[in-house]
Amino acid sequence: MAIDVNSISTVEIPLTTNVYNVGSVQPLIIELGPIGPQGIQGATGNTGPSITGATGATGAIGNTGPAGNTGPTGPTGAVGNTGTTGAIGSTGATGPTGSTGNTGPTGPTGATGNTGSTGPTGSTGTTGPTGPTGLTGNTGATGATGPTGAVGNTGAVGNTGAVGNTGATGNTGSQGNTGSTGPTGPTGLTGNTGATGSTGATGPVSSNNVHSSARLATIANLNATYAAGTLDQNGGYGIGATLTGNSNGRLSLDGSAVTNNDRILVKNQTTATQNGIYVVTQQGTAGTPFILTRASDFNDSIANQVEYGDFLFVTTGTVNGATNWIQNNVGTGTGNYIIIGTDNITFAQSGGVGPQGNTGATGATGAGATGNTGATGATGTAGTNGTNGATGPTGPTGATGAAGTNGATGATGATGTTGATGSAANTDDLTVSIVMQRF
Repeated sequence: MAIDVNSISTVEIPLTTNVYNVGSVQPLIIELGPIGPQGIQGATGNTGPSITGATGATGAIGNTGPAGNTGPTGPTGAVGNTGTTGAIGSTGATGPTGSTGNTGPTGPTGATGNTGSTGPTGSTGTTGPTGPTGLTGNTGATGATGPTGAVGNTGAVGNTGAVGNTGATGNTGSQGNTGSTGPTGPTGLTGNTGATGSTGATGPVSSNNVHSSARLATIANLNATYAAGTLDQNGGYGIGATLTGNSNGRLSLDGSAVTNNDRILVKNQTTATQNGIYVVTQQGTAGTPFILTRASDFNDSIANQVEYGDFLFVTTGTVNGATNWIQNNVGTGTGNYIIIGTDNITFAQSGGVGPQGNTGATGATGAGATGNTGATGATGTAGTNGTNGATGPTGPTGATGAAGTNGATGATGATGTTGATGSAANTDDLTVSIVMQRF
């Protein structure tokens, strides 16, 4: 039962409590007296004795398990057979003993000399000859050497194990694909074409005789002396007329030195009657001047050869190279032909290559960026190398046969006895010594 204690010290008994056991349950309020102070806490009881139980007896030690049986020893491998021993050679037979040599005969005793008469002593008799030396007995033959025992057979060599097969080489990985090339940038614009040079003035209408080209042409008056030639077909003096340098040295024109037989267009002489087409007959050296002689096609050696409208081409020169020139003066001869030495000969440029127009600026390079290079394909992985086959085991080496023993050497035959040497006669005491060999 839950009891609520309030400040007026009353206790409410809940409806579910039937304290008095009456027929109808009514809630009751019982007024209590004031709550007394809390009682003093009782003293703590004595601690009960701590009784430790006796230690139990130690259990008996268990029996040791039986030891395991020792495994059986593996069988010992069989020992290889020993090769057979060669047979022992038989002993050689002993050689026979040599026979004893014969004893040499005793030399004869020398004769006694006669007793001389008293007076001179008689001469001593001659010494008897020494008996010959007895022959040496023959040496006994050496016994034959017994045959050497046969060498035992060498054991067969074991077979070499087969070499293991080499493992197959792994396949090479395939090469990666090459990256595609980037697109090409657009081409820059083409620069403008330079302006075309001006066209040379058109020469006057004429018969326009064409003459062979000249290699060089003058650009200024030549420092030279003119000499008239012989009478020509038009009444002038052009045949063999010359221009000779007033000083020694090789002639140079328009940036080039002249060479003998060059054709030269002379067009700038102060005295215009000296102009014309010439041939170099002497190019000039340090000790000689140059000489130019009028060309045979421009000296009136043929009637009416030089006239208004004659033209030619100059091939070489810094200024005059690749230019056309026309003779534009009207002569005083019949039909307006030029009389050489009388009429001026003048030339005007009638054509040539105009100055080159300036090259147009180069168009800007297209701004298109160069395409990136495609990434290089990855290299395929290398195939693994096959493993080497295992080396076959080496066959066992056969046992070496035992060497046969050498046969015994036969005994050496005995040496025969040496015969006795005969003794020499002694003339002093007339005694004979006989040396005997005891056998």
